[in-house]
Amino acid sequence: MNGRLDKVAMTNKLMQLKRELHYKCEIGEMGEWECQGANNYLNKSLDILDAVSYTHLRAHETKANLVCR
Repeated sequence: MNGRLDKVAMTNKLMQLKRELHYKCEIGEMGEWECQGANNYLNKSLDILDAVSYTHLRAHETKANLVCR
């Protein structure tokens, strides 16, 4: 994989970071604004990951193999 993560691995990594963030926020290790900002950033990262995957899928679309029509 040349050091790159596939979609599943990247999603798993982001979800692990969200769990760690939640824990640190629950125990008060991070401030409210830090927690909110980090959570928003991770959510946007997951949204972008989904959008990129969809765009990549559409890039390989042909008349013989239409997707999501």
